[in-house]
Amino acid sequence: MLDLLELLQSDDRLSIVTFDSNAVRQCPLLRMDRKGKQKIKQLVQAISPNNSTNIGSGLFTAMKILNDRKYRNPVTSVLLLGDGQDDYGKSYIEKCLNHWEGKEGVGAYTINTFGFGNDHDSELMTWIADQKDGNFYYIEDVSKVGICFIDCLGQLFSVFAENVTINIKAQPPKHLSDVMISKAFGGKEMWSISQNNEYSTKIL
Repeated sequence: MLDLLELLQSDDRLSIVTFDSNAVRQCPLLRMDRKGKQKIKQLVQAISPNNSTNIGSGLFTAMKILNDRKYRNPVTSVLLLGDGQDDYGKSYIEKCLNHWEGKEGVGAYTINTFGFGNDHDSELMTWIADQKDGNFYYIEDVSKVGICFIDCLGQLFSVFAENVTINIKAQPPKHLSDVMISKAFGGKEMWSISQNNEYSTKIL
């Protein structure tokens, strides 16, 4: 969680839900400015293991936070972190997700799941991520969790723009002034070429 904080900007918002046999919202959605990050750090350091694992309850509470929010960020995702087996079953998780399906307040979101160590149910965590177009990350080595968060956030931010035009132009040094782009994969169907040898393509 502390690794994740380093990747978030002041416009991002984060809430923490902890769950064992029941789920608890540890804080509302907080802006990740200096004050917000400090609050999250305090909460993270106070988290400790408790009773059984009720993933459905955790997801239900996360959905309620999304439904009750007054402001929506352009991109929304639930990051589910787990290190053990769920005690309540796949059908209960599905029921908790279906309760919020189609609710206008919840809006569009993804679920990305992170399984720590060898004891978690990777098949279940993969299934949960698939329900909302997310990814499952198996984290065997905790020291590499930052890489997984970077990949996850990169996937989220990749939907930040639509109808983007990419322009590519060679910038040769003075002693190689004749260097130019001669070919781009995809051919003329994908790229348009200007008179000054600038290649352009559009990503919808």
